[in-house]
Amino acid sequence: MKRYRYVLAPEGDLSDVNRLLAMGWQPVRETFGDGDAAGPFTAMILLERDDPFPVVTGETLSGDIHLNYFEDVKLLDGLAGEELRELLSACELCTYADGEVIFEAGDIDHALHVIVQGKVALRFADLPVEETEVVELNPKDAFGESTFFSPAVHSLTAEAVGATGTMKLTRERFDEMLQARRTSAYKLGLNAAALLGARLQGTDRWVRELLQEEQSARIAQSWHRFRRRVERTSDYSGGFFHA
Repeated sequence: MKRYRYVLAPEGDLSDVNRLLAMGWQPVRETFGDGDAAGPFTAMILLERDDPFPVVTGETLSGDIHLNYFEDVKLLDGLAGEELRELLSACELCTYADGEVIFEAGDIDHALHVIVQGKVALRFADLPVEETEVVELNPKDAFGESTFFSPAVHSLTAEAVGATGTMKLTRERFDEMLQARRTSAYKLGLNAAALLGARLQGTDRWVRELLQEEQSARIAQSWHRFRRRVERTSDYSGGFFHA
């Protein structure tokens, strides 16, 4: 399928044209205006591009999801207009029943998900503790980024909480967009890296707090042992001699 668009190029300013050429657009024809008192000489250039990614043309997606829903989704930060429509067109809407597994620990499923309905619980599998849930994600949250750019298997199990829907982008579809030099794919990659970095920092803080708690517990145990030893050798029940 071919797509067409016009771009205006004021005299001496081809920045918009060059940006679109770098994205795979090709010039078809151009017309020129002589300019007047209202502005400089201007060229109007018609561009075309072979496009395997049909753009969403309405204001809603399948499932009656309005495009405005995605405006404050962190994974899609900086995407607007045609870029957002193009990216969403490359996704598929997936629905899950309450308790249905989206992917399991050990699965190879390279895809990014944005929650559009319901919630998703991420859990450790076969962990010998009572509480195995790591986090419960809400609408507009994203997940799957930790294995999207690597061949690693999932370390957690994702399970739907209530009737749940996600917009899913597979790695294969993402690679096709990169091959076609779509700026929406580049922006998505940067956002996914930022999201992953923020979660890694959160994990670092959690590990630090855990180590501090463990160290505090060890200090408390050492203190109690010290007091017991002092009490056994002291004439005072409090364990200390006072001058």
